[in-house]
Amino acid sequence: MKDYQKVLSYCNTNRGKEFSCFQVLEEELIDFYIVAAYSSRQLGSNESGNNLLRALIEKLF
Repeated sequence: MKDYQKVLSYCNTNRGKEFSCFQVLEEELIDFYIVAAYSSRQLGSNESGNNLLRALIEKLF
């Protein structure tokens, strides 16, 4: 499972039961960020910000 760290460094999720054991995964692999219930816009704005940062970093380096 350590191979996934090279590809996946974080995960955005809501409080759904499919991610109820996120603490175990967080200790082993990646960081989890949980958005508030019924606030899907948080997820989108976070991804949008990440894409902007990624583009800026690629431009600078």
